Amino acid sequence: ELADGGTALYYIADKFQADLRLPFITTAFRDGLRGVFDDAVPFVFVPTPSITSWDGDAFEVNWTGPFDFKWAGNDKAIQGWIGSIRMEQTYGGIGRRIP
Repeated sequence: ELADGGTALYYIADKFQADLRLPFITTAFRDGLRGVFDDAVPFVFVPTPSITSWDGDAFEVNWTGPFDFKWAGNDKAIQGWIGSIRMEQTYGGIGRRIP
């Protein structure tokens, strides 16, 4: 209940969340992700590729997991960083189908 007698509702069950696993990314890409993580501000995530088509979904999210990327691979053909990103929709952010 709010101070003016009204009620605030939050639909937490409908929040967007995603876990991305990124295998064998370059050092430059990993460093770019580190910048996003260190900024600690919401960003917009589009869960579908936007090169040829887009279903209109976009979500303002926070990176909620740790920055956990490790070097993997001794073979030059498969060297790179492996890690994951956990993100969850912000409470006040966008999260709708955009026409």
